[in-house]
Amino acid sequence: MCSYYRNLPEMAGSGAASFLYWSLPKLTASLGLRIHQCPKFQGQNNVPFGGLAHSFWFKNSATSLCPHLIIPSHSQPSKQKRKFSSFFKSLVIELDKELYGPDNHLVEWHRMPTTQETDGFQVKRPGDLNVKCTLLLMLDHQPPQYKLDPRLARLLGVHTQTRAAIMQALWLYIKHNQLQDGHEREYINCNRYFRQIFSCGRLRFSEIPMKLAGLLQHPDPIVINHVISVDPNDQKKTACYDIDVEVDDPLKAQMSNFLASTTNQQEIASLDVKIHETIESINQLKTQRDFMLSFSTDPQDFIQEWLRSQRRDLKIITDVIGNPEEERRAAFYHQPWAQEAVGRHIFAKVRLCPVCPPFVVSGRGLSHSFPSPGAAAKAGTGTGAGNSPDLTAQGSLPSIPAPEPGRGPSSGTWLWLKTCRMG
Repeated sequence: MCSYYRNLPEMAGSGAASFLYWSLPKLTASLGLRIHQCPKFQGQNNVPFGGLAHSFWFKNSATSLCPHLIIPSHSQPSKQKRKFSSFFKSLVIELDKELYGPDNHLVEWHRMPTTQETDGFQVKRPGDLNVKCTLLLMLDHQPPQYKLDPRLARLLGVHTQTRAAIMQALWLYIKHNQLQDGHEREYINCNRYFRQIFSCGRLRFSEIPMKLAGLLQHPDPIVINHVISVDPNDQKKTACYDIDVEVDDPLKAQMSNFLASTTNQQEIASLDVKIHETIESINQLKTQRDFMLSFSTDPQDFIQEWLRSQRRDLKIITDVIGNPEEERRAAFYHQPWAQEAVGRHIFAKVRLCPVCPPFVVSGRGLSHSFPSPGAAAKAGTGTGAGNSPDLTAQGSLPSIPAPEPGRGPSSGTWLWLKTCRMG
């Protein structure tokens, strides 16, 4: 039960309530209903058919609940005896049309709001010949049951069931075949069978009850073929037929009373909180155990995978743009855009550098003009406002050779490196 509710999809909207309502399991118990057919014959047996005889046969239908036919072993039949008619919505007896004509061969009973329950039915007709009859019994299922469309019935393995059982079977099929959308959990991606049945490629959970309504039909009636014998020497006049019916489980009333009681609501709420906290604690402990177990199984692979995970998380947190794995390789910087990017970067850096001389951008890169060491010495060594620093006062610096044509950094790059080195 817990796993069933835990696996219910996360849905939103008014359709979710409908889905959950029809997916709730109902508490019922199956019992064996034994129907007794007891025909009786009254009249003159020595008068041939068609004479002036007043012969009648009576057909009595009665019932009894059989505890030994109970399907759930823990359930017991209700102490209050239910009457025969309470199990059915309608009952039709079809007699031989050739013997009784088109207007008198059907006997029908249908449940009405004002119907009085009875323990049996009795049908009386004149006749002194054996009569073949067909009984059509329509069970009064509570909750109602429906027959599925043949295609959906073959797919789910369910022929006639309640809406709750049909919904549960449908959800189990969706879960088993992984039809729930991985990103939008409220959607179902139909496979080829669902596309044939529901005539769509994708549908919401909230649309399932509406789509399912057109695939449900009234269940088939129970058909019993019986021969009414008027032979007094026939030893098999009484026939018994066993059918399965569903009644309310005796535990249902106790559960309803318990849920309706408000005396223990506070205690139940506190227990729910404890259960929630315990589940959270179990989940945290399971995460820690899986972490340690993975580390103990293969420490090297675990550390590498953990570092990759941390790098991905850091990239997401800091909004890093680009591909760090490609940027680690030297070939990444040999692309045509690299030289232009370096020039732009140097332009921004040199413009903001306080010790770098003025420069202009020429047609072939960065051209420069800064004083020679002697001119700088004549200008003074002060560092105040309006004074240029003495680049030679810091001692002898190793010279930076100019790059060869066509190799190494551009002239602008060499200028910036030499200027900053001297500064």
